[in-house]
Amino acid sequence: MSSAGYLFTPQTVNFPDRVANMKASVINEAKAAEADYSTTRPSRRATDNNTGYFQTIQNVRRTIVAHAITGDAEEKEYFRRALVLEADWGLGRNPLNHIRMTIASTALESERGVENCYTSGGDDGTPGLHPGHTPYLNVDDRACGMIMGCPSWLLILSVKGESGTLLKRLLRVQ
Repeated sequence: MSSAGYLFTPQTVNFPDRVANMKASVINEAKAAEADYSTTRPSRRATDNNTGYFQTIQNVRRTIVAHAITGDAEEKEYFRRALVLEADWGLGRNPLNHIRMTIASTALESERGVENCYTSGGDDGTPGLHPGHTPYLNVDDRACGMIMGCPSWLLILSVKGESGTLLKRLLRVQ
């Protein structure tokens, strides 16, 4: 969000009307595209609807900026609540009751979180994976040419209890 740079500039602002319009626009977008969802969704999540396949991602950057720029105390509290609910969801208040990011080598590593996932940081000289990566955690296929890109296969085979032959079946080995 490039307008955030202009809104928080330490330099003299020569166009106060433009700044006022930017603030109003950011606040309006934060409500319409993110924060208002926390009052209507059963999950109480505030993330926007433009996440594609990555349903575990947490996109609330408009709400973060709006919380910082609003001068209205009630609006500030509204944005804060939406941010807290979104953070709660990522930290375990979700259908898996699971932290929705890698937690190796962090203070959360003893909690219910993603221990292993396909991500960078697996061989970077420190134990575990880079903390804070959000795994896919969906069953929608995105690239069935690779095993990791075809979660529906993994789901079907794990439900049928045939995971012992998973690699052979996926690679079509006899």
